[in-house]
Amino acid sequence: MKYIDIQEAIGAKGLRLILVQGMPSPWGVAAKAMMEHKGLDYIVAPQVPGGENAEILAWSGTNSGPVVAWDGDLPINRWDDILLLLERLNPDKPLVPEAADQRAQVFGLSHEICGELGLGWNRRLDMFRPAMEMAETPEAMENMSKKWRYNAHDVALANQRTVATL
Repeated sequence: MKYIDIQEAIGAKGLRLILVQGMPSPWGVAAKAMMEHKGLDYIVAPQVPGGENAEILAWSGTNSGPVVAWDGDLPINRWDDILLLLERLNPDKPLVPEAADQRAQVFGLSHEICGELGLGWNRRLDMFRPAMEMAETPEAMENMSKKWRYNAHDVALANQRTVATL
């Protein structure tokens, strides 16, 4: 995948995707897969995991990936906002059902997987735990744990929440 400079992406028109570079990111992979399913053209710029990402933060309000932007619209980074944008950009290949009951199921299940304190969130908390319990926490992990509000209460419940979701 070809990454362009972040400033070039910020100034570009069309669909832009900021992805975590050099490590797997389920949310970024999902955003990219949805764009490809819908046949949308997009450009990609990198977000450095655990880095300051000051340019991305100043532009989008977050220093995490994925971030998606369309033309002059404000950049977005939440899974449901990204999904709804992509639905608007190519409604001919829908990912969200038209029927209200099915749509509610899609968004409910998706939140349980993608949303705050959902499956992905809890797995990330559990992944951070060993590094956070070290005598000296690596700086990148310390930064990421602050960003994702790592706390003893949620960490203690992470496995239980994961099992309940599965």
